[in-house]
Amino acid sequence: MMDGRKTRRSAARRIALAAALLVASHAALQAPLQAASPSVLEAEVRSSSDRTVRQLYAARGYAPLWTEGSRLSDAAEAVLARLETADADGLDPRDYQVRRLRSAFDDANSSKGAARAEVQLSRGFLKYARDLRRSRAADMTYVDAALIPTAPSPGATLDRAAGAAGKPASLSEALGTHPLYEQLREAYLLWSERWGDLPQTRIAEGPPLRSGMRGERVQDLRMRLGLSPGDLFDVETGAAVRAFQASHGLAGNGIADKPTIALLNTGPRDFAAKLRLNLERARALPSMADRYVLVDAAAQRLWMYQGGRPVDSMKVIVGRVTEPTPMLAAYIRFAVLNPYWNVPPDLVQSRVAPKVLSQGLGYIRAERYQILSDWSDDAKPVDAKTIDWRAVARGEVEVPMRQLPGPKNSMGNMKFMFPNQFGVYLHDTPDKRLFGAADRKQSAGCVRVEDARRLARWLFGRVPTAKSAAPEQQVPLKSPVPVYITYLTAAPTGSGIAIREDIYGRDGEAGLRLAGRR
Repeated sequence: MMDGRKTRRSAARRIALAAALLVASHAALQAPLQAASPSVLEAEVRSSSDRTVRQLYAARGYAPLWTEGSRLSDAAEAVLARLETADADGLDPRDYQVRRLRSAFDDANSSKGAARAEVQLSRGFLKYARDLRRSRAADMTYVDAALIPTAPSPGATLDRAAGAAGKPASLSEALGTHPLYEQLREAYLLWSERWGDLPQTRIAEGPPLRSGMRGERVQDLRMRLGLSPGDLFDVETGAAVRAFQASHGLAGNGIADKPTIALLNTGPRDFAAKLRLNLERARALPSMADRYVLVDAAAQRLWMYQGGRPVDSMKVIVGRVTEPTPMLAAYIRFAVLNPYWNVPPDLVQSRVAPKVLSQGLGYIRAERYQILSDWSDDAKPVDAKTIDWRAVARGEVEVPMRQLPGPKNSMGNMKFMFPNQFGVYLHDTPDKRLFGAADRKQSAGCVRVEDARRLARWLFGRVPTAKSAAPEQQVPLKSPVPVYITYLTAAPTGSGIAIREDIYGRDGEAGLRLAGRR
């Protein structure tokens, strides 16, 4: 038996249950409403202060959007359920007066009452759609302004949501949200219902807790999971632990091991804040683009999207903690074959200079490094003999250096360019061993891709080939392809939510900003 739940049920939890049953049951339970006649609805619409509402209904000849005969349409029920769970979006359901809307339809025993309820629902959903597109804590830099997510036009939003042109469209399409956002939102609601109101009991550190064990830590574990009081790790406890693990992206072994207890001790309040923050990040992603590349630095993975769904995926290597990969949106405009690698100054000091001092100038030739007079387009090569390598090693002298194309070049055979102020791009690499590691934070901020040829084939329709051995050969894309680099420390899975390490320490500051703007 479940104990320890708060008496008050949150709005998200209350409506999560209702939304699952609403469409199937409401029509049968609802008393027939009086349909709004076109003339009465016209009078109500004309009195509305919302110009979009007036234009949309006029274009429809003042036919109702949300009713089918004497009942609410399934689309209307879905919209009402969405508004009732607006707190999952970081919004306040009270702003959309959902109770008043339901009452208006339930009490619509006249054509005028039905018309009033019809217009109120349209206005409420439009307000929600506008509020939803206001990103607050995503920290996404839009290098190309055309990539800033925009909602469909207000008229299209209502038309799609209500299915005015035929079969009701998904709310995701109507609202212009990314599929990841909708999946994470649904997972958040399910999580809130199952785990959101459980007590914040802390479990002391110690060995893993497993079946048959007794003690105070087991008692705290049972309390934290909402089970009845007791100090025995029994079958019920194991089942609850497995359910918690499945919902939080952990291995479902039914043992309260260190990762499980760490998440349990995070507490539902902090966990909910983490989910809301990542919903903000997912909200900053596109919805309607046909083809684009999505990189998640927290997952250390890349996806290729076509027609609104991922069609391929690969591992990536992202920036070190000290040189994090930024969140940005830009257009991939061209590839560079036989690229140079501009060696970062810190690596010249920490890696190259000590090797030169211990191995001699032959190291420069063996690694195909080239020293330049400066970083300008007309820079001249500089003889390595003229460099004071001890001063370089001490950090007293900075040497512009690049690595020539070839099998040792750190860029591999190609790189994919989306010009931006951070100087980052996607690129090949000759060192494939690192992709076998779970922790792939190894770069200076750029993104190394596991299979550059596969990505190139998807982008170009073929693998571009160099015309000669000449360096830096540009191959333009006929149509630029968007790339979105995000950072999701909580992401949807098939059974719940995967929690990822906040490798760059971004969640704390962003979460505070989000909490301050709610």
